[in-house]
Amino acid sequence: MPCHRKTATLLFAAAAMDEIMQAYRAQDGAAFKAKYDPSDKLRQEIEVGAKVNVSAPASTD
Repeated sequence: MPCHRKTATLLFAAAAMDEIMQAYRAQDGAAFKAKYDPSDKLRQEIEVGAKVNVSAPASTD
C-alpha cells in the first residue's frame, strides 16, 4: 500500500537502516528523516519525550 504522507516519517535507527530506507523510498516514495546515535542515547531521548514515529534500535538492552 503506497504511503502518501506530506511530511517525512521521523525514524530513530541504527546506521544499518540506510539500505532499507532507500529501498522503501524507491518503492513507494515515502520520505524519512533519520537520526543516528547509539541505541541507548536514542532510547533516552524517547523516554524524555522526543517525538518519533519509528524506533529501530540496534540493541534492545
